[in-house]
Amino acid sequence: MVEWLSGDNVVRPRLRGRRGLQQGPRVELFLLGTANLFANISDFLRVGPLTNYCIHLIHVFRAPVLMVGLGAQADFSDGLPFGAKNRINKAPVRASDIIIHVQQKEMYDLIKSSGGDVVVRGQFTADVCTANGLQPPLVFGCPSLFINHNPRLGVLLEEKRVAVLRARDANLRIAVGLPAVPTVPAGGIMYFQSRKLVQFLAEKVFKVFPRSFVVVQTPHDLETIHALQQYGAPITQDRIKYYYDAEHWFEGIRESADFLFGFRVHGTMAGTAAEVPSVVISTDHRIQELAEGMQLATATLSDPRFDVEPFDLFTFIESVKFDGKKFDEHRRNIAKQYVALLERLKAPVNPGIVAIANS
Repeated sequence: MVEWLSGDNVVRPRLRGRRGLQQGPRVELFLLGTANLFANISDFLRVGPLTNYCIHLIHVFRAPVLMVGLGAQADFSDGLPFGAKNRINKAPVRASDIIIHVQQKEMYDLIKSSGGDVVVRGQFTADVCTANGLQPPLVFGCPSLFINHNPRLGVLLEEKRVAVLRARDANLRIAVGLPAVPTVPAGGIMYFQSRKLVQFLAEKVFKVFPRSFVVVQTPHDLETIHALQQYGAPITQDRIKYYYDAEHWFEGIRESADFLFGFRVHGTMAGTAAEVPSVVISTDHRIQELAEGMQLATATLSDPRFDVEPFDLFTFIESVKFDGKKFDEHRRNIAKQYVALLERLKAPVNPGIVAIANS
């Protein structure tokens, strides 16, 4: 029996203490799907309850634990992340700056000693672990890398990307995954960066490409759409899309988009799964380590190429490198490691992932 706990949507089993659970089916593997669980000690109040709950269940189940997707949430903290001409220089956050709470270290060590393992989303989180004296984790990126089972996915994405750049068509259907723009009082640094970003999207994307559209991922996106409209972005109702489940999301992007310009990594991975080429713009370490770790085409908001005038989206896309063969090779290597890990833990492996590993 495999017991599953999602760190994003915690499903708490109805337990009557450890004794009551031990009378039930024997658990052979405890799978923990997590996201931003590691945080600096100053932010432990946010992640502490889930950390303690995971520790409790690890003791209860007494089985090998596999934690997948562990990440350390951290902003870049390098000044204004958009608009090089107005950047305020600050020291960027390093992995060694993140101090992990003793209870999170306890959870990590319990997982490692259980016979299972810890899979982190990228190199930044791996460096946070080792900087805090923890055993090195496995670095596999996000499992969403394997939603699409085509072993030549990267080559296909590169072919479509080249076709987009060759055509340079103003009627390009661009799906835009909106950034998480904070709602802040006027006058502050965050207000300035948000205003610049919204203005950029309105003037350089939505006004230039009349067939571009928004993919809504959170209720807060509606506020961002309103801000875009205030800057003259012609985002009518037919240019706003919302998908109620993952399968319709993939299908919708596949049928309606030629390219995806995203500020959220999982919205971008929906496009990757749908075989739509993309560029993901990293707004923090979380997105950056995932994008780089999965060999996606990526840039950060502080990239000076955003300051080029006149700005041309095609020129920008062309300058952000993507190597389809390298993407496929990397995905194949990660698939092999997943297969070996799950076979060691005597857990079933999706045949599609096995096919990628053996391609």
